[in-house]
Amino acid sequence: MTKNTKNNKKAIGIVLASGAAVAVLTAGLIFGTAGSSTKQAQTAFRPVSTVSVDKNNTKADAAKKADEAKKAADAKKAADAKKAADAKKAADAKKAADAKKAADAKKAEEAKKAAAQLKVSEYLVTSTEANVRASASADSAKLGTFGQGQVVSVYSTANGWAHVAFDGKDGYVSRDLLMTQDSYRQKVAEENRKAEEARKAAEAKKAQEAKAAEEAKKAEEAKKAAEAKKAQEAKAAAEAKAAEEAKKAEEARQAEEARQAEEARQAEEARQQQEAQQQEAQPEESSEEVNELNKSRAQAMIDTAITESQSGEEQAVKEEAEKASEQDAAADSADQKENKPVKGIVKSVEGKKVTIVIGEKTYTFENKKEDLKLQKDDKVSVVLVKDAEGKDQVKSVKLLPADTVIEKTAEAAETAAAPEAVN
Repeated sequence: MTKNTKNNKKAIGIVLASGAAVAVLTAGLIFGTAGSSTKQAQTAFRPVSTVSVDKNNTKADAAKKADEAKKAADAKKAADAKKAADAKKAADAKKAADAKKAADAKKAEEAKKAAAQLKVSEYLVTSTEANVRASASADSAKLGTFGQGQVVSVYSTANGWAHVAFDGKDGYVSRDLLMTQDSYRQKVAEENRKAEEARKAAEAKKAQEAKAAEEAKKAEEAKKAAEAKKAQEAKAAAEAKAAEEAKKAEEARQAEEARQAEEARQAEEARQQQEAQQQEAQPEESSEEVNELNKSRAQAMIDTAITESQSGEEQAVKEEAEKASEQDAAADSADQKENKPVKGIVKSVEGKKVTIVIGEKTYTFENKKEDLKLQKDDKVSVVLVKDAEGKDQVKSVKLLPADTVIEKTAEAAETAAAPEAVN
């Protein structure tokens, strides 16, 4: 509302109080003039009662303004309240939407899990026969059976039972009797792998045994060849020794015969000299008798020399035989002594390489006996033999009780230069 309009209304009130004629004039002035003209007309025609009217109008305006202010404040408060309510409503709506969204997501997840549980999987029957029950219980009715290797459609598994399809019906089979195809393939692959490893191990063992047998055979052949060579060398040595002894015996015999012949010659010369002396002392004996006597004496001397020569030769032969017998006995004794077991202690074991202490000497050999398990500090019985070079080697080893007393012995030979295998 404009300022002129308000003034016009006031003028209308004055006219109403002053009378109709004045009102007509005032109205004409009001509607015919504007601005300051209007104010002049109001002043000219305003009666005394207009002051009271203005005061009442001012109060009314103030009350109206207060009422309008109050209404505006109430409207603003209502608008703010509405705005807050709308905001709360929007927040509640958002919260409800979020809750609905979470619920929908949870429901979707549960539906997904349920769908996954209901998803059909293919299993294989691993037992000879698998009973199909009406429910997940061994006491429930039997619907039929699945055979070994048969493919079964499984919907879900729980509490040791599998929910399966059987002739268009729902059935239940013990989970222990079923296996997924992937698991079955893995199982078959694992079994095949183990079988292949077992086969390779068996072949390796067989090859190793064959190799060990071949090595043992070669070692035995080498041993026999060495023994044959040693025996041949011993035989040749014995023959050479016998030939040397026979040669010496022959030389001794010839020397003895020469000695006896020389003695016989000297005896004959002495006899002849004696006979010559006797002839000079007894000339009365006839020369014929003397000759006969000389002949008989010479024959007796010859017989005596021959007998003595034979006795000497027999004695030399006997002495040579006794000497050879003594040497053979000494050799047998040496062999017995060489093969006599001696006690020792295992010093170390490195794989098949074993070192044994016998007295103050050590011997190293290769243990090829699978049933001879030796450890450090074990007490053993050892048989030593001479090799082609005359050095002692370990021939055999036997495990002794732990309480066996081991004493130092002087019978231990030099340490073996190279390890020998004990078979």
